[in-house]
Amino acid sequence: MIGLREFEKLLRLIEELRIESESGAVILVEGRKDTIALRKLGVRGEIIETSTTSNHSIFDAVGERKVVIFTDWDNKGKKLKTRLSELFRNADTGIWDGVSAITGRYIHSVEELPDFIESLYIHHRKRM
Repeated sequence: MIGLREFEKLLRLIEELRIESESGAVILVEGRKDTIALRKLGVRGEIIETSTTSNHSIFDAVGERKVVIFTDWDNKGKKLKTRLSELFRNADTGIWDGVSAITGRYIHSVEELPDFIESLYIHHRKRM
């Protein structure tokens, strides 16, 4: 289980994702379950599912807005992150980098985040 400081950092990263989304950034994820997970975590802005959307449609939807890449951190997700980073040269991958560094030993997908965070709340609440 991750320590309290890492947990707090993870929560700050999720808050940063919410803020970016509320500020108009487009969040790129792999699929529907990822969208559902981010909604559970309070992300309310536009989320585009790359598995069901063509690159052309993604470009049209994004326009001039900021892009935040938030794919899974398994091999498939890492490859997609690299490909999307090449398509969107100014895309933000910092949140992905932080979340994957903290959680990568325990979970490997966006869809696992809400339950993982809930388990960390329970774990750390007992220790406080």
